[in-house]
Amino acid sequence: MCRISILRRIIFIASILIATGCGTGKIVSVGKDTFMITGYNSAPFSSGAAVLTDLYEEAGRYCVDKNKQLSSVRTQYNNHAPGRPSRAELTFRCLSESDPEYSRPNMQSEPDTKIEIIRK
Repeated sequence: MCRISILRRIIFIASILIATGCGTGKIVSVGKDTFMITGYNSAPFSSGAAVLTDLYEEAGRYCVDKNKQLSSVRTQYNNHAPGRPSRAELTFRCLSESDPEYSRPNMQSEPDTKIEIIRK
């Protein structure tokens, strides 16, 4: 009886882990040599930074297929919260090494919430 109970728990936990998903959207063009990709992970305690890492890998492969180099334009992510999966968005360019815009990136984080104070 105890073995059946343990087996049921294992099957239940395994089904939950299988049901939690992650994925990336397709890469879309948003301008000249500029692209965007988004991704998510609905597993509990998942990290938006981990999703972003996956996006960088996919974007890098995309640019290499075009014989170009990845140049990050903008990133944004948030971590998992109850009822909300972790998400990430990457805007990037595929540039040749001789392109003047291909340079060492100046990475800066942007807040996901901005508060504007209007005084009258």
